[in-house]
Amino acid sequence: CIEWSRDRFAALFEIGPANVRDCIANKKKFVMSHMGKRGSEIKSSYNTLKQVQWFLDQLDGGMTFEKCIKLAVSYWYTEFRDKIKDIVNVHPRDEVSDGV
Repeated sequence: CIEWSRDRFAALFEIGPANVRDCIANKKKFVMSHMGKRGSEIKSSYNTLKQVQWFLDQLDGGMTFEKCIKLAVSYWYTEFRDKIKDIVNVHPRDEVSDGV
């Protein structure tokens, strides 16, 4: 759980913004670096491009402190509260599984 949280944090606050910075700095080079991938690299490139698109959509119209706070709260609810509630609903505390 802690590793998952660290990965999510890094994706949102380190890797994602770095990819956006690289894309803005040289869009052609950034896109070309994701072309011609094979196997599991295709999914990784797709996820990177999808994440960059998400960041750029959020930046549309400029970024304000208020917009940043709203985005952070919304993200937290979606990624942490809502997903945990879904897991608890699917696997209640008194659930018994075979073989475990």
